[in-house]
Amino acid sequence: MTMSRRLYQLPQKQIERAERRQNYDRMKLDNSLNPTTATTTNAVVGTISANANNNTASLLQTAITTMTQPKQPQAIIATHFPVDIASLPLLQPFQIKKPAESSIVNTIINEQHANDTLTVMMNQEEKLRGDLQKAKNEDSKDNEDSNNDSTKAGKSTGNAKKSYKKSTKKQSNAANIQKIKEIECQIDTVSLTLHQCRQNLAQFTGWTKAMLQAEYSKLAVTLDQNSQDYSDLEEAFSFLCPRLTGVTNSDHEEYYHEQRLAYVKEMIPATKKAGERNFPTSLMALPYIVKFQCDDPESPVVAALIDEMHQLAITECCRARLEKQIASDPAKFKVLKHVEEMLDRKEVVTTEVVRKHYRKRSIKLHPDRNGEHMRPIFEEFTDARTVLSSSRLRQSYLRGMLDVFKYYGTAMMSESHDAWNKKHRPDVADDELRGRRKHGSGSGRGDNDVGGEGKTLKLEGGLHQQIPRGVVLHHRRDGKRNHVVSVSVHVLRPIHEFYARVRSVRVEMRDTSGERIVVELTRREIVECIKFDRQGPIMANEIPITETLLNPGNWEVFWCATLDTVGTDPLNPENATKNESVTTRNSAVATFHVVGTLRFEGS
Repeated sequence: MTMSRRLYQLPQKQIERAERRQNYDRMKLDNSLNPTTATTTNAVVGTISANANNNTASLLQTAITTMTQPKQPQAIIATHFPVDIASLPLLQPFQIKKPAESSIVNTIINEQHANDTLTVMMNQEEKLRGDLQKAKNEDSKDNEDSNNDSTKAGKSTGNAKKSYKKSTKKQSNAANIQKIKEIECQIDTVSLTLHQCRQNLAQFTGWTKAMLQAEYSKLAVTLDQNSQDYSDLEEAFSFLCPRLTGVTNSDHEEYYHEQRLAYVKEMIPATKKAGERNFPTSLMALPYIVKFQCDDPESPVVAALIDEMHQLAITECCRARLEKQIASDPAKFKVLKHVEEMLDRKEVVTTEVVRKHYRKRSIKLHPDRNGEHMRPIFEEFTDARTVLSSSRLRQSYLRGMLDVFKYYGTAMMSESHDAWNKKHRPDVADDELRGRRKHGSGSGRGDNDVGGEGKTLKLEGGLHQQIPRGVVLHHRRDGKRNHVVSVSVHVLRPIHEFYARVRSVRVEMRDTSGERIVVELTRREIVECIKFDRQGPIMANEIPITETLLNPGNWEVFWCATLDTVGTDPLNPENATKNESVTTRNSAVATFHVVGTLRFEGS
């Protein structure tokens, strides 16, 4: 542990050493044209390189950086705090209670510092090699110019001006050669330091792996293998120390430490930018949370929403940092993929918690069991469930409303709630507005409201109890004089809810001879028919149907729709549930007579 603490303080010693040598470097550069001074400097550097040990090699890197550019700023190596390391999501399953005294945290900090130092030295070596190539190009160019001048001088008479230029070029060539020698010496020293940095990194990665394996073995025997804590611990250890098959030991070592280093390096700034988790009191002040009957701060719904929003913020920060780097760095690609998978799992858990809460509370609020006076509360409860059960809608709602609560408190909550509904759920916003106007006119909520315009939106039973309107038929002729009939169906009202809950649309056509044709559109095909403009998606009033050939005779056409019990995002091609569905009544029957061969196609 003493060695780890000493290495953790190494950057400060490195900076102090660089400051002590800065004046000497400037004096050396001012006298770079003096051969005696240059010879002395090379001897000093060679002595230091020959006697470099573990500490001297690492302390020398900043001095080398400032040797050719005295005013160049010092390289910044990130300093990580133990609390930031312990707060990473994949280290929380290891139950680190005292980060400053944890061996895992200290080894990870030393590992990160060794990796940052290696990166700085590699960049410095690349820069020196670029300067060396540039100096060599200048030297070759000066040699060509001197050869041309000597050729011209042999053909013409010389004068004092030409001899002065020739002596100046010789001095410049000598300085350039001296510069090349200095850069080569610096590259040799940096290469030696790079070798030592790689050895330090390999040592720290081995320590980190051993610490993680020891802590994993100690915790795994105390946890139930079927518990969530054990699953989280297994996932964390598998990502930080992946078990690979089909590769050599050296490849395996390089793979797992690169993945772990990338995770720690990228996740610390992402978690800092994401900030702290939201407090339960801030969520409980939101209108849809209140309507969903979440009156307990320790409710599973509130906890799941807080976890999902925090993971969403981390994912967005990581995506913004790594989008342009994942193509060239497989380790960072793994980090981004892991973070996005974590968000997907959080979304699934939240949706399941919302579904269970709805089933449990709906028994106590359903009007068929508790009376008609509970219908307004039950409708608000169902309306809130529709938003909270869709990952896209609830994330958009919570993000916007939590920002309002953060800056304005509860003062602008109602207006912001209405504005969000108007943008994301226009049908619900219009129904609420009509209901408020009718209620303000003094009519109240009596029996006359049932079926009127002021009626609050009913999401449970409102759609599948409707009788769909008949199909829409359009007749035309194509270029070959064939009769073409287009068939489309009217969507149920409200339109936004229909697109959120529809599973499939089934159209049946049959004639008097007994022939029967059934055409069924899945939800994915219906979603693909939705068009967009500058303001967003356009929810059409009609859905086109596929085409088919019909024989002559009298035909009848009707249709019905299969709806999901839970609404989702209207643009989501997948339904919220797998098997929970209801079927509407059959529509009014439309009849027509086919004289010749007609062709049905989507409008």
